[in-house]
Amino acid sequence: MKQAFLDGLKAWFSRYVHSFDVATGSRQPMELKEVHTAYVCRDIAILAESECLKGEDIVLAGAIGLLHDVGRFPQHAKYGTFKDSQSENHGELGVRVIKEAGILEGLPEDEKAVILESVKFHNAYSVPAMGSRPSLFLKLVRDADKLDIWRVFLDIFEIPEEQRPSIQSLGFPGGQGISAKVLEAVKSGKKISLAAAETENDYRLLQLAWIYDLNFQMSYRLALDRGIVDRILAQMPDFEGKGALRARLNEFLREKSGIAGGAEE
Repeated sequence: MKQAFLDGLKAWFSRYVHSFDVATGSRQPMELKEVHTAYVCRDIAILAESECLKGEDIVLAGAIGLLHDVGRFPQHAKYGTFKDSQSENHGELGVRVIKEAGILEGLPEDEKAVILESVKFHNAYSVPAMGSRPSLFLKLVRDADKLDIWRVFLDIFEIPEEQRPSIQSLGFPGGQGISAKVLEAVKSGKKISLAAAETENDYRLLQLAWIYDLNFQMSYRLALDRGIVDRILAQMPDFEGKGALRARLNEFLREKSGIAGGAEE
């Protein structure tokens, strides 16, 4: 993909996002996703460069980062939520938006396919079988997405519970509860399905388990450098094995970052 094509996508994206301002009556939910998109574009570029992608492939990765959550805007406008289970799959909705807008016309068919598959499956529980090239770009956007969702929710959970918009916290109940099955899954190194998270603390544990679903050495390094494990656990009440879990997850990140045996950062 040429940079000029991506510049055109960026102009379209800005117009599209702001077309919802009047309909929703509030910029806050749309701004949340617009800012998230900008950070995902930043991180996917970092990851792409770390994997030695060059030139037009880095531009293509940028287009995927730009469009990965385009379905979020009509989702919120229509349903008033960002929760897929209460509306529709925002990845699939994003593909429909892109096709209906015709914004990929003029691209080679293989690049169109990579973008559409990446948008469709960026939020899937697991990566479907596909060729090595589309798989690479899908994994790039999945990692970049997780890296910024951590930022988004760490910021949200710093807001007092009574002041938090439920649309941001996905409507999870508050309180200090931790489901035993969710905690055990994290301790066992397993991913957690969204349906299993019953409280905000369960969702924090679910996000910790995302560490097991990263794909690139740089992704692990960024998670480590940004203190994701320590910051998430700091927002949780004490529970049995909390310190051991913190140490184990940070060590896992160090090993995957290629700096195993280093001092705590």
